[in-house]
Amino acid sequence: MKTDMFEAFGSGPFSGRSRLVATCLAMSLAFPQLAAADDYRLGSQDKLTVRIAEWQTVESTFRDWSSV
Repeated sequence: MKTDMFEAFGSGPFSGRSRLVATCLAMSLAFPQLAAADDYRLGSQDKLTVRIAEWQTVESTFRDWSSV
């Protein structure tokens, strides 16, 4: 029988990455207000950059419309 806590839970179906994912999921469900953000309102001094592109289906590429 394993007595060390890290040894006892270090192997099996809940090891390594699975424990990390389970911990992150539990934290996100326990503290949802940490992930929530207030709506942002644009101010008079805010600067925006708008980029327009067109998907070319035949060529499977984007066509940049930088002149617009």
